Amino acid sequence: MAISITPLSGGNTPADGSDPRTFPAIWNATASDLESEILPNGVSSPSDGELLAYDSGTSEWVNQALESAQLPAGSVLQVVRATDTADRTTSSSSFTDTGLSVTITPTSASSLIYVMSSCLLFTQDASSTGTQAFLQITDSSDVALDGAEESALFLAVGGASAVTLRAQQGLIGFDSPGSTSAQTYKLRFKQGSSTTTTIENASNTGQLIAIEVAA
Repeated sequence: MAISITPLSGGNTPADGSDPRTFPAIWNATASDLESEILPNGVSSPSDGELLAYDSGTSEWVNQALESAQLPAGSVLQVVRATDTADRTTSSSSFTDTGLSVTITPTSASSLIYVMSSCLLFTQDASSTGTQAFLQITDSSDVALDGAEESALFLAVGGASAVTLRAQQGLIGFDSPGSTSAQTYKLRFKQGSSTTTTIENASNTGQLIAIEVAA
């Protein structure tokens, strides 16, 4: 409801140097009256992570936490990125950590988390029968994410004294943690028939990106 602001009778302009706390009020509107006009009904001072949302039940604009703002499914809520600039090498035939990980704290337990990796993968084999290397993205318990269970880099040849293969590799997986606790995702690798597998981050920065999406 709009208010009418008018001068009070007898109100005068304070003299230079006078204390306004002891001078008669000039206007009929208080600070609270003005605040009620500036801020919509129901809105108080906002806090970090709150949005302004319209409540049709009360016909008011209200503060609302991000996780309860009912954003459309598919909306991106946050993006977290981690990078690595050190080369990583393994000769293990079992998946091991590359050292590249990213941690994200979901704002809603119903959110989906998409995790993407990108790195330059190098593998070589002196047996001349071929070479292969593998990547995967896992959660903090080393459980592979759906869609990112295993990505292979493979080259089969014959008659050569040595085989080498280098290629940019990307991998995408998704998770439904069902929690608002911090979630950590890791990039892991292993060698196949090759002697060694190396992720060459020093010449081509490796990265792992986690994206929270509203479900």
